[in-house]
Amino acid sequence: MPVDGVIGQSFDIDFFNAELTVANLGGEGPQFDDEPALRFSTIAEYQGVALDLIVTNTSEILVYEPENNGISGSFGQINLRKDSGTDLKFCFVYSQTYTEVTIDSFSFTFYDVDSGAGWNTPDVIELLGASGFKSYTLDPNTTIAVTEVDGKTYFLSTAMGTGADNPTDPVDLTDEQRTRTVVLTFANTACFEVSIDSHYEGSDGPSNDISIDSGRNYGFAGVGGVAYACRSEEHTSELQSHSD
Repeated sequence: MPVDGVIGQSFDIDFFNAELTVANLGGEGPQFDDEPALRFSTIAEYQGVALDLIVTNTSEILVYEPENNGISGSFGQINLRKDSGTDLKFCFVYSQTYTEVTIDSFSFTFYDVDSGAGWNTPDVIELLGASGFKSYTLDPNTTIAVTEVDGKTYFLSTAMGTGADNPTDPVDLTDEQRTRTVVLTFANTACFEVSIDSHYEGSDGPSNDISIDSGRNYGFAGVGGVAYACRSEEHTSELQSHSD
């Protein structure tokens, strides 16, 4: 184990081969005896050193289907009640410990930032907020609107989607799926924070109404999607990259 807790080279963040060893985000289950978190064990490795990723909520959270929190194929996934939001903290630690590990550079991708049709209600808008990143990358034909408020960058869905158009492979996206993807790149970071929510179009934000009987899944992975699809030099100029 490196003494200073700093990793100096890139590494793969692999949800597919990780193990979900803690599954109780916000104390909402399904493993109620666990600490209130998600822990993705052995999600990355560097020179034989295994890392875990711990996800916790730093504000109120309303989970709709706790069993959907964790790993879905090659993605990490968090499920919230519709028309609710929360703040999340992601931390890389040495495996089976709580010792944070500073990574010199890595990217983290959020997928399927789209809107949903309302049933006898206004359409549902999805929002991702982040700060502290080095840059973000969007597809040149992105359907995501970007705003900045008080030093935080918000990515807002503008295109309608359904479950049928959700990605199934983080590194093999359709053109449409790429337009709904956000890549955040971080430098010298052990922990980062994001906010996620869905809310009805025309409202000031989520109501956090516990009576709403529906949920939304939020998917994420390591370097993927837009970043992988545009890695070759001839596509570099097509990227929309921005520094925070």
